[in-house]
Amino acid sequence: MPGVETRITLQRAGRSATVQYSSLVARPGENVYVSPGDTIIVDRDRRTYLALGAAGLNGRFDFEESNLMLSEAIGKAGGLLDSRANPSVVLVYRLVPRVFLSDIGVNVARFGGDTVPVIFRVNFKDPAGFFAARRFPMQDKDIIYIGNAETVEVQKVLGVINSVTSTARGVSNNVSDTRSAVEGR
Repeated sequence: MPGVETRITLQRAGRSATVQYSSLVARPGENVYVSPGDTIIVDRDRRTYLALGAAGLNGRFDFEESNLMLSEAIGKAGGLLDSRANPSVVLVYRLVPRVFLSDIGVNVARFGGDTVPVIFRVNFKDPAGFFAARRFPMQDKDIIYIGNAETVEVQKVLGVINSVTSTARGVSNNVSDTRSAVEGR
């Protein structure tokens, strides 16, 4: 269980205090002794992200590391598929605190609630995108979406057209075969 995801709670005489495990380890002088009747709860707040689209693997992934960067997260998800991905369309969907956005001058008047949905875009066709991805920290519940290349969309359309014409050709052949069977040929 990674320390950054672990919380320790001490319950004593009707009171409780919670601290991150990593803080407990970093400041051993602040540790308290356990007394009879105390209850200690160790809880994990699992940090995950989703990878969708033209990634090598789609699904939910655990951070495992305390400081996961976008480039590492994409790598854990199998990277961008050479045959499908559009390297200029790598998006990170994140809910950002409304107060933070207001403080940096973003107009958030049309959004309700304490968080605002924000989309970050990385263009891996530009070499600067690789450096940006190495320094972009992932946050719990982020969603990475890797868009399809334009050629993939064309292939999908051609695949549908091919299946329709194949089906029509098959029906025509079946009708001809049935007619021949009925007429005894």
